[in-house]
Amino acid sequence: MSVMFIIAAAAAAATAATSPPAVPAAGVPAATAKTVAIANPDEKVCKRIVTTGTRFSSSDCRTRAEWAQLSADSRQATTDMTTRSTGFSGK
Repeated sequence: MSVMFIIAAAAAAATAATSPPAVPAAGVPAATAKTVAIANPDEKVCKRIVTTGTRFSSSDCRTRAEWAQLSADSRQATTDMTTRSTGFSGK
């Protein structure tokens, strides 16, 4: 069984090594997830929220700008709680 695994892994590695890299069309820059996020901050993004203690999940839909603001607020609240409890300002 382990011999078959080794053969399959070797075949996958050989295929990955011999396949040509993906090249975007001439004159078209390759878009990354970060550039897409910057390009349209008003795009709606829905995230699935999992609540502990239940099998059901809910979804929360906000714009990319709202998600970024929520993340920044959470980060700031964590920093405030940490510096308040330790007395270290970090500045």
